Amino acid sequence: MNALVRMFDHLLTINKIKTQVFIEYRMAGTLFTEYKVKEVPNRDHPNEDDFVYWAYAYSFFERDYVEVEQQRIYIGERKNKSKVFYPKARLMTMQKIKEEFPDKDILIRNMESAKANTAIHCKAGNFLIYDPENDVILP
Repeated sequence: MNALVRMFDHLLTINKIKTQVFIEYRMAGTLFTEYKVKEVPNRDHPNEDDFVYWAYAYSFFERDYVEVEQQRIYIGERKNKSKVFYPKARLMTMQKIKEEFPDKDILIRNMESAKANTAIHCKAGNFLIYDPENDVILP
């Protein structure tokens, strides 16, 4: 496969397209989820020492790139996106949340309006609606 790259007002044909794996960490921000992306050699799950303590979840994806004059130029969009992994998280039903966290009125109302009976209680203390198609709870 070839790639055309525009550089310095010239079109270059690159014959060698490579792929890089990334891990994307998710962190609880003040108002919104924050993300940190890091290159990794493969899709091995981070061990306890490698996992960043401030992240509550992570996922993997890949990007294609070409090298021009010792610089990487990423081409295309993210591909081969993984599910989202939640280490040290708990899957909780709405009933269990009402029993353990009776003050979480907004969460309960959001779950009711989304017709969701299950939420993820992340290690950071935040809650997210559980998506069985995309979310994986890790011990």
